[in-house]
Amino acid sequence: MTPMMKQKNIANILNRYPSEVSRLLSGERKVSWPMAKQLSELLPAKTIEQWKESTPDELKMAFKHIVNINTINQQEHHVCTMEVK
Repeated sequence: MTPMMKQKNIANILNRYPSEVSRLLSGERKVSWPMAKQLSELLPAKTIEQWKESTPDELKMAFKHIVNINTINQQEHHVCTMEVK
């Protein structure tokens, strides 16, 4: 099951404004150094420098992966809290 990827959800996960996510995905804005650092920490397969040069298509794939990871973490948290009760 793949969660629905909304820019608002991505922005919330990354603690960014939805407009920033929109501009990144449209190619209107390049990845900032702080965002590149954050992406390299979440998805360490790329360096900060590589994230800095990411294309909108690469970011879309990365954001989809981040949403999937977040969804799995939430499900695991939900299961753990159910077991505690």
